[in-house]
Amino acid sequence: MKCLDLIKKISILPGDHKEIDQIARYYIEHYLAPKEDIEDFRGDAIHMAVCAFYKVDYLLTWNLKHLANVNKLRQLKIMNARMALATPQIVTPDQLL
Repeated sequence: MKCLDLIKKISILPGDHKEIDQIARYYIEHYLAPKEDIEDFRGDAIHMAVCAFYKVDYLLTWNLKHLANVNKLRQLKIMNARMALATPQIVTPDQLL
């Protein structure tokens, strides 16, 4: 129950900016994120793009294959640096606690 109380305070960030779509598209085109329907982003690429666009400090995920992965984080930092974007810390719930 404490977890639910904690997330009630978290703001929802709009993901409908043209720039966010461009960032997500870049991640997919450069194989950082799995291919997904470009017109209907719902996966890893859009999550990373929203975090980079809004300069989010942490991206909390259970996705160890594509997100909470040391190699992917290294690639994400390089790609975001090329676009002058922030890179969040990508952590699992266990790492955050």
